[in-house]
Amino acid sequence: MNRSGGVKIGLLFVIVVLAAAAYYGNEIGSVYWRKYRLGDAVAQELSNAGQITDDGIRQGILREVDSMGLPREARRFTLVRTAQPRTLQFSVAYSETVNLLFTTKRISVSLKSSRKF
Repeated sequence: MNRSGGVKIGLLFVIVVLAAAAYYGNEIGSVYWRKYRLGDAVAQELSNAGQITDDGIRQGILREVDSMGLPREARRFTLVRTAQPRTLQFSVAYSETVNLLFTTKRISVSLKSSRKF
């Protein structure tokens, strides 16, 4: 009994599944990678809350948003400075559209961060 045809089809199936997972993972994963990078940049900017004005922090975050190529929605974030306790809070919500092979998916991203100073 020769099973080489079954093995070849099984291997082809595994390769197709892995290729599809890599493709979808890359497309969708890039959205979350940009969210991670934005969160890191925001944390860096908020760490200077005691020395820099809100406008200076806002400009730094806007530079990062633009350099990452995020949607225009990401430029509409909020910064709130409170006196007691002394904190600076950041929040943003936006969505990105990902074009996949047979469909288009809209991914909503929400990010909140705060820093005591």
